[in-house]
Amino acid sequence: MTISAPTTAHPTTPDTVLAAIAALGPQADARAAEIAEARRLPDDLAAMLVDTGVFRLWAPTECGGMQAAPLDLFRAIELAGYHEGSLGWIVMVCGTTSRTAGQLRSDHARALFGDLRSVVGGFVGPTGTATVVPGGLRVTGRWPWGSGTPMCTAIAGTARIVDSVGQATTLADGTSAPFIYFDRSQVELADNWDTVGLRGSASGDFIVTDAFVPDGRWLPTLAAPATIDDPLYRFAPIGALAGGIAAVCLGLARRAVDEIYAMGAGKRPQGSSRSMAERPAVQADVARAEARVHAARGFLWQATDEAYADAANGYSSPTARRQLRLAASHAAAESATAIDACYVAAGGSSIWRGHPLQRVFQDMHVATQHAGVAAPTFEVLGRIGFGLDTDTTMI
Repeated sequence: MTISAPTTAHPTTPDTVLAAIAALGPQADARAAEIAEARRLPDDLAAMLVDTGVFRLWAPTECGGMQAAPLDLFRAIELAGYHEGSLGWIVMVCGTTSRTAGQLRSDHARALFGDLRSVVGGFVGPTGTATVVPGGLRVTGRWPWGSGTPMCTAIAGTARIVDSVGQATTLADGTSAPFIYFDRSQVELADNWDTVGLRGSASGDFIVTDAFVPDGRWLPTLAAPATIDDPLYRFAPIGALAGGIAAVCLGLARRAVDEIYAMGAGKRPQGSSRSMAERPAVQADVARAEARVHAARGFLWQATDEAYADAANGYSSPTARRQLRLAASHAAAESATAIDACYVAAGGSSIWRGHPLQRVFQDMHVATQHAGVAAPTFEVLGRIGFGLDTDTTMI
């Protein structure tokens, strides 16, 4: 889609962004069935989401962004996910991608992120190929998981550098798999996103065929050095994504807890003389679920602030990056456990399409499959904890 001219002025602070998300969220919630059926955000909701300014939170001030703290975006992601999972997921993917503007060459950063209505997303896996040509690269590839791409103004994907016969090679600076930014006009979107959850995130494949990309409109890796001297752009790059995924999960889990408390007094299980709210087992299970969510949120927020403070001191240390990844994976796992408890406590009510608990359950069990927070991350993090030799470049 082409994002139309703004219908309202962009919010200019993290607090006004949160207020705008809080106003938009119930509208997305009310249209959840429409979003799921379309497998994308309707154009009017997409335009309103851009109007909130949420995609400007991590964009540099020199590009008209707010250059805000990591937690400012995580809170916005959590709130969007609370109301509608796909809304939160799109805010997560495209909101965290804005951070890469602080690592790009300034002319490319301004071109890609300088428009106040710019939205950039993509996928970091190296499933494309690129060859060196005069003035830049020629790129061909197909990337999965293109969340939010129908509303993007530019889309990025990682490609392996190959020579004229397809053999792996590198750029002059040693780069072997750059993260490359494409004009929206260079990208074809495949209509192949049909899942049980996060249906409205439009996370289908995107395809580029022999596209020319000018010199320097790429990052050597997601961990490329910052071009803007600010702790946000030194902040743990993989942890930034993982923390955003975890924030979606926390929003979903908080919604599940609120839903089960709201329905408790009015639901009387078949054959029971007591309401669901009066059953001790349900009381205990839901209270534990609530505690899990709050505890996981506290750990993630603390680890995020500590990693940000670490970056403010000039360097994102492996210790801080590990702690953030641990907190993110933990938050995703605990959120899933909390949602499962609420789903079970609701009994037959939770199985119906359109019920918020059914929606949250499905969205959650798609989100936890993301490699950024999936169960295998604990193995790597535990290995580091034991002091064993481990590659920490992707932590």
